Amino acid sequence: SFLYKPISEFISPPEQYSEKEFKEIELLNERLNLLLMEVDHLKKLNNQLNMILQLSDSSTTQPKKTGVPKSTKNQITGNVTLAFELFLEKYIFQSDIFFKKPMNGFVSREFNSEKGHFGIDFAASIGTPLVAAANGYIVFADYTSNDGFMIIINHSNDYTTVYKHCSILFKNVREFVRQGETIALSGNTGKLTTGPHLHFEIWRDGVPLDPKTLFLNY
Repeated sequence: SFLYKPISEFISPPEQYSEKEFKEIELLNERLNLLLMEVDHLKKLNNQLNMILQLSDSSTTQPKKTGVPKSTKNQITGNVTLAFELFLEKYIFQSDIFFKKPMNGFVSREFNSEKGHFGIDFAASIGTPLVAAANGYIVFADYTSNDGFMIIINHSNDYTTVYKHCSILFKNVREFVRQGETIALSGNTGKLTTGPHLHFEIWRDGVPLDPKTLFLNY
């Protein structure tokens, strides 16, 4: 069965790129290659740390010698190494990403996909700064009749975030944004708004998710 995904209604592949767009794409490719090299380096480092830990674990199974106790230096080093490995596993090699709230404020309407409300509404006065919930690339940034000024961001692991009814958009399609970076100002644009607020959605693989269950700072 076909799963509805919001960006499919608004995004169509460009027919032709300009010279400026080609340069931007080349720059993005260079950045991507650098990131891939960095990830590969971290993976190799992680493998080395695993080997160190295995050697450390094997040494602890040997019979203890009588006499003066060994220095605790090796134990401390092992603990630091383990802590660093856990950090890499949690924040570098994790299979999921985490999201932060796009703005501070109370939720005026909850997520209810059964009634067609695929996100949550934040009450906000017009002009409140809105930030990217996670790192990603802008795939839509324009005006629609129903949702007003809207931004859609694609993230890793097939996540997509949507920001509707904005008053001003600061970002353009194909731009990379970092988590916490200001991308727009809240507003009251579009036919489907009943007052100043931000309608915020998170999708994964074409399925809407309750953002409150994914916020790190909720």
